[in-house]
Amino acid sequence: MYKVKYKIKSSNIEKAAKAIAIGQSTGNPNIRSTLESNETAAIVLDIDKNIVTIAFKYKNLNRISDVAQMLCTIQGGQSDIDLLQECKIIDIEISTSNINYTKKWKHPTHRPLVGGIIKPKTGLTKDKLQNIVLQMCNGGIDWIKEDEILGDPSYLPLQQRVDIITKILDSYPNVMYCFCVNGSPSHYLNQLDLVEKTNLGVHTNFWSGLNVYEDAHLKNIFMHFQRSGIRILTDNRNPWSISWKVIVRLAILQGIDSIHLGMIGGYYPDDVQEVYDTLKLCQENNRIGALSCGMNPEIAKKLKNELGNNFMANVGGWLHTDGKIEENVKKMLKAVS
Repeated sequence: MYKVKYKIKSSNIEKAAKAIAIGQSTGNPNIRSTLESNETAAIVLDIDKNIVTIAFKYKNLNRISDVAQMLCTIQGGQSDIDLLQECKIIDIEISTSNINYTKKWKHPTHRPLVGGIIKPKTGLTKDKLQNIVLQMCNGGIDWIKEDEILGDPSYLPLQQRVDIITKILDSYPNVMYCFCVNGSPSHYLNQLDLVEKTNLGVHTNFWSGLNVYEDAHLKNIFMHFQRSGIRILTDNRNPWSISWKVIVRLAILQGIDSIHLGMIGGYYPDDVQEVYDTLKLCQENNRIGALSCGMNPEIAKKLKNELGNNFMANVGGWLHTDGKIEENVKKMLKAVS
């Protein structure tokens, strides 16, 4: 079984806890079906004031990494139960011992990784893309990602970008490049097929689905999880929120290779404990935690001194400020060396 910890608000905490467990059985929060087996039934394990822990059975999933069905189960019908005014998922305890994961990219470990983000987000031409990528590579960049808004536009579709980038990176075999791949299920899978033969990576925003990351992993494609917009799910002011730490756990479960965790410094909000917590989670599971949102050499140097080498300093806007991308990459590398 896997255990989910909820923070709830209700006039009757004990009754509300039972309603969550029973609701995943029949939909009715008060009546436990006589047809349900103990092997599949959710059960309340613990109630500590307004913190409730409920156990769910793996048997109800197709596989441990069946994140779509898991989310449907653990945060499915609670918002329809009048006894609950709030029901936030604050933690999940789930086994990853049976998940096979091997790194898909060899990268330096004697310093933090330096990543670069392609800008502008829209309106790129073939020539602009080539120029930006060449400057980044000539500067010694470790990792490049396209911005999450790029997608598969008619003016520079993914197929064209794959052709452009693979030719450039023939001369820079140590650089990992992540194409922006978003979209509806059929389009998303078709885009993965375009990238699969390149030995490069993809970068997918959670709006394409919190469960899609496994698709790239199963094709042995380097996968980067992009969180832009995630506060619609994680913000504590949302009475039905899911904590960012839980989402990172579920991403790791699916085999992601790197993930944008937020930022310490820059223009990221002041409450950054979730960044420290999720960075530790990535490090424990041999995944790359990327910090970005106002990154520059000064901040990168401070972060190296504080965090050590096991993270990626991912820089976007600052890298493009004066058009001297190659020189700016070198300044970033000097700051973390």
